[in-house]
Amino acid sequence: MLTKTKRTLTASTRDVAPQVRDETSPKIRRRRRPRPLVELDSTLLLTMNEAAQLLACSRSTLYNLIHEKKVVGVKLLGGVRITAESVRKLVADLIKESQA
Repeated sequence: MLTKTKRTLTASTRDVAPQVRDETSPKIRRRRRPRPLVELDSTLLLTMNEAAQLLACSRSTLYNLIHEKKVVGVKLLGGVRITAESVRKLVADLIKESQA
C-alpha cells in the first residue's frame, strides 16, 4: 500500500535551487550573523538587543533593571531604548559593589 506525503517546496533568497522537504523533516534554520558591538562613546540610546549584548544579559533582565530603576528606559517609536549613560552608571555601580 502506498502512502502519500505532503511535499512542499521552499526556496531561500540565498539558494538558487529550491529545496524539497516533506512535513516530517525538520525545518531548516539559518543562523543570524552577530552584529558588531556598539560603541558607547558615539551612541546616546541603545536598543534592548544592543544593551543586552553589551551587558551580556537577556532582554528580560534589562526589563527587570528598568523596573528596579537601575537603568533608564525611554519609549521611542514603539520600542524601548536604554540610555548609554545609564549603562555606564550601572557598570560603575556594579564595579564599586564588587570592590566593597
